[in-house]
Amino acid sequence: MDGSSCLDRLAASVPELHSAWLEEAKSPDADLDLPMVAAAVLAGLVVEVRREHADVDLQPLFRELEAAVQSTIDRYLLVVGFLEDLQNELIRSEFGLDDFADLFGPFTADAWAKVADMWAGRVTPAAFNAFVENGAPPGSTG
Repeated sequence: MDGSSCLDRLAASVPELHSAWLEEAKSPDADLDLPMVAAAVLAGLVVEVRREHADVDLQPLFRELEAAVQSTIDRYLLVVGFLEDLQNELIRSEFGLDDFADLFGPFTADAWAKVADMWAGRVTPAAFNAFVENGAPPGSTG
């Protein structure tokens, strides 16, 4: 599966997010044909949707993400693109890094921790890259 269809599936999993994603796609400056740019846009929209719709159910998004992040085909885009950008968006927002943590499945939680640990210097870039490439099982160290 190509990255754009993976991101489209994530966006489509939550009606409010899907509407925002489709609206963004109409923008002449969207660049959603570039997967890493699209992942960053989607991450920003997740935070925006949560801000605008406090009661939005994001569980379907994170269920879809949990299944997709286990695939070697999309893991790089989802971990380095979407999850890392979601952390950046949360850091710049009124939300905290742990605000979505209760929605994560085990692979997503492990990937989330690996991104944070890599930026904090607790995981080497080589170990992080190995995780992204190989999809080490949840709870693994590195």
